[in-house]
Amino acid sequence: MKNTAHCLLLICFLMLSNIGFGLAQARVFSPGFSIECPVFPPVGQANNTDARTSPTRTASDSLLTEARIILGANRDEASIKKTIVMLEQAIRKDSTNEIAYWALGDTRRFLDEHLLRTSKQTYETMAFYLQKALSLNPDMPDALALLSDVFTYTTRDFDCSEQLLLRSLQIRPQSTYTANKYAILLAARGDLKKACRYRDTAIIYAKENDAMLVVECILKLGYMTHDYELMLTYCSELKENNPNYDLVDHTLKGLALAEQGKFDQALAEQKLAVPNLQNGNAYTLACLARAYLQVGDKANGKQVLKQVLSRAAKGESGTEYQLATVYEALGDLNKTFYWLNKAVDDAEQWVIWLNQDPRWKHIRNDQRFKDLKTKAWL
Repeated sequence: MKNTAHCLLLICFLMLSNIGFGLAQARVFSPGFSIECPVFPPVGQANNTDARTSPTRTASDSLLTEARIILGANRDEASIKKTIVMLEQAIRKDSTNEIAYWALGDTRRFLDEHLLRTSKQTYETMAFYLQKALSLNPDMPDALALLSDVFTYTTRDFDCSEQLLLRSLQIRPQSTYTANKYAILLAARGDLKKACRYRDTAIIYAKENDAMLVVECILKLGYMTHDYELMLTYCSELKENNPNYDLVDHTLKGLALAEQGKFDQALAEQKLAVPNLQNGNAYTLACLARAYLQVGDKANGKQVLKQVLSRAAKGESGTEYQLATVYEALGDLNKTFYWLNKAVDDAEQWVIWLNQDPRWKHIRNDQRFKDLKTKAWL
């Protein structure tokens, strides 16, 4: 059954390639599945059939609207699954409804994130629906930006990601969402000055509901450019300007303090980020474990490490890279590279930061690290 499903998926991609996509270089990232960088006509020049006034499109759009209302009201597992069913019905009503395909790709991502299993399979599913949407309408900025994640985090085809993001920005120039993605991409490929310019662009375009997105972008880029003073100054300004709200990303602030050798302060920040071990995610828990180890508290560090290992055993996404950071702090390099290799195999998002993440400064000259970067196409 599984092989049959892969074959059907591949056939669908071949069909899509014949209805509007030029094909460029491809990288296979899962057995039986390859993703190729699409080539589009110039913005605004696609020949799209206007089916929006047909009865079938009206019925499809009605289901799409209802699905949006359900997902907007609640993003628990039941609501997400119900939304997916309705979007699938919308596509059956009108197989040319490009927005329904985009929404289905996006919602499948929500489901996997909710179930803590975002991985290569998630990206494969996203790619299928997003490429279908863009074959029907190549001028969908949100679909373009989301498809860029597939190339950024699975094949590390940064050139393709850049093409998609620039096209998205050409269609919708004042997008915090896309400018933020582009800033992260530029930083990951080492173009730090340009990344900071797009980070500033994202700030300018930001609305209130994008505030946390911008905060994370500023702090993460500060961390990856090793500008720890910028990060700490920004956190101070956040507290001063928002006395009633805690907008500080304590995990990233703690990582910055640790790189300055302020390990006690770093641990205090990581504790703020994880007030309850049961509620922390793999990323925040691993940073807390590392902070304990850096102050010499191996007992608590190993206790929190067990929590992260239990998340990995359950298949929670994002655990492999973070586990590697804990084992690096323990000095166990065999396990460090074991988990880093698994992170590459599972297309974890943090892998794009291998070249910049300061936590690897002590092992960058290790041949295993060099081999790892080659494996990760970095």
